[in-house]
Amino acid sequence: MQKLVHMFRSTAMFSVMAISSTALADEAIQWRVEDGGNNHWYGASQERRRWPEAEALARSRGGQLASMTSAAEVQFIRGLYGETSLWIGARRHPDNPNVFIWVDGSTWGYQFWRPLEPSGCNPCGQSFYVLQDAVAGWDDTGYFINGDPNIPGFMALIEWSADCNSDGIVDFGQCLDGTLVDANHNNVPDCCEAPVPCDRCLGDVTGDGMVNGADLGLLLSAWGTDGTQQSDTDCNLDGIVDGADLGIVLTAWGLCPQ
Repeated sequence: MQKLVHMFRSTAMFSVMAISSTALADEAIQWRVEDGGNNHWYGASQERRRWPEAEALARSRGGQLASMTSAAEVQFIRGLYGETSLWIGARRHPDNPNVFIWVDGSTWGYQFWRPLEPSGCNPCGQSFYVLQDAVAGWDDTGYFINGDPNIPGFMALIEWSADCNSDGIVDFGQCLDGTLVDANHNNVPDCCEAPVPCDRCLGDVTGDGMVNGADLGLLLSAWGTDGTQQSDTDCNLDGIVDGADLGIVLTAWGLCPQ
């Protein structure tokens, strides 16, 4: 079955393509409910890095390292990335190395270890990666401050699951399709990062349900002010009408989402 794939980059310039085979790095793919999934999005970073840096990268892109909590999810990921070795969002508990946890707080239940894993450790590592190879399975691998054996590391398997406005739709997809404005291109809706209601149509200064030249004109007339004399021109509520607000208006140009 062809899957709708959105390319993601740090600049948040997205393109759309269809694929029917193994996913490539820096593509984000949705596991749709109608296909038995959870509507979350998944993507593998292009760069290879150690686990802590991979987790930081995932957070900077608005997601987290993936939590694989069911056999169906594991099979979906294996279908996308085949034999690629990927960091996932699990580690040994920092206070109890005999316990494994998902860093996003998911319940630790389903496990997909390779044979003879998890292996003993002395000292214990705090992370492990999932191997998508002929054997397939998880392997806990030690992370050491000195002499780290995982240099240069592996690609990060990033999962986007956040729904900051509680509308039942994963935010990442709404940023992709423009339903929610993401002017700073970090894959987090602007309304979730500022005291701006997500049901407000950013850039619609006139309140007519459309962002167009009339809104642009009012924004320009309020340029450099705090926006209080012309309501809603300070789109991001940072206290000044400037280029950031202009970017929001241009990004939201057209009819407001219903």
